[in-house]
Amino acid sequence: MNLNDSDELDAIQDILSSGEDLTLLAEVHLGEDAAQFIKSDLGRYMVGRANQEIADAVEELKHCFWWRGNRIKYLQNQIKVAEMAKLWLIECLNAGRMALQTLEAQQQEQ
Repeated sequence: MNLNDSDELDAIQDILSSGEDLTLLAEVHLGEDAAQFIKSDLGRYMVGRANQEIADAVEELKHCFWWRGNRIKYLQNQIKVAEMAKLWLIECLNAGRMALQTLEAQQQEQ
């Protein structure tokens, strides 16, 4: 969805004036924001940093002795946090894509 396109803006205005579910429109915008963030320098840095955190923790976990339970839990938590950060961005992108498909399907029905 391109907000610079007048046809798409007209479609958005139709949705708003007809009282359609505004949640779908918000999800589309959030998905667009997430995509722009991931493409930005900051987004690439954050994703790269998460990937590096995962790789470092996995490498350290490989060499951690089995009796160091607290250290193992700490490393597992580091991996989980970094994975969740990436997962939230992916979920936001997917929700936006699905919301856009739903809005387009609703427009075709009208």
